Amino acid sequence: MKVAIVVALLAGLACTSAAQAVDRAADAADFRGYVDACKDDTDERGVEGCIADQVDSQVSYLGDILSETAGGLTAEQRTLLEASQRAFEAYRKSACLYQVAAAPADKRAEMFCVLRLTNQRIADVLEGADYLVHD
Repeated sequence: MKVAIVVALLAGLACTSAAQAVDRAADAADFRGYVDACKDDTDERGVEGCIADQVDSQVSYLGDILSETAGGLTAEQRTLLEASQRAFEAYRKSACLYQVAAAPADKRAEMFCVLRLTNQRIADVLEGADYLVHD
């Protein structure tokens, strides 16, 4: 019985690890798309500046989505949305600091982290908005 439980747990971890690897590969492919879109950029800031602009655009888009979502919520739901956004921003900051610590000279690592987490938050907010009951 114990062996079966251990095998089931290990199989579950392997599936989770495989799913995380697929998600990470998809995130990396998305980021490469942002880099590819900037390869021929002639801006004096170069590729990093172009990617930074795209990251800023996604962060701005998240702000727009939050505003639109908050417009149809009750006061209590808006308060919860705002609290969750503050928590997300703190998480994004600390998570990206942690990831960049492993590659401090790589500015793209920070941008990739911010972009990946921002895109996840956008998806989370949009999905949550689909399920909220509006008054």
